[in-house]
Amino acid sequence: RESCVQTHLSRVGKVDFERISVTHYVGRRRDTTVLERLPLASADCALILSEREGEQEDAVDSDSRNLTIAINLFHVLEELADVIKKNRQNKYLKKCKLVTEIQDPKSQVMLAGNSNVRKVGSFVFTSAHETGVFAIAVACKDVYDLFIKLIDPDPKTNAGSILATPVSKVL
Repeated sequence: RESCVQTHLSRVGKVDFERISVTHYVGRRRDTTVLERLPLASADCALILSEREGEQEDAVDSDSRNLTIAINLFHVLEELADVIKKNRQNKYLKKCKLVTEIQDPKSQVMLAGNSNVRKVGSFVFTSAHETGVFAIAVACKDVYDLFIKLIDPDPKTNAGSILATPVSKVL
C-alpha cells in the first residue's frame, strides 16, 4: 500500500503529502483492544476503507464490518475524550473525525433511516456517481479542470453554460 501511495505521488512530482501524514495500521480491526492502541488522541481523521475479505464476499458484508468498526472506534474515542482534550490543550479541541467507506446502496438506505449510526461519523458512498466522477477527475488534470468549470463557472471569463437540448434542434 505504501508503494501505491508513492507511485501516485511520483506521478505529480511529489515525494510526500504537503499538509497531511498518512499512516497505515494493520491489525485485527474488530478487536477493541487493537483499536484502543491506535494514536487517536493525536489523529485528526481516521479512514475506514472497504476491503472485501474474499472474492465471494458481498459489499453489504464489507459494509457491515466497516460500520461495526466505526461504532467501536466511536466508543473508543468517547472513552478517550479527556486524553484528547489534554493532548490538544493549546490546539483546537476537535476530536478525531471518523470517515467510513460504504459500498452497497442498501447500506446507504439503512444509514438514511438510522440516526444513531449516522452520528458516529461521516460516510463516503463509493457506489455514488459523484464519487466515480471525482475519482476520474483526480486521475486526469484536464478532466479535473473541466469538472471545476462545470461545477463553478466563473462569470468573469464568460465561460458559458451547459444546456441539454435535443440533437434535432441543433442539426
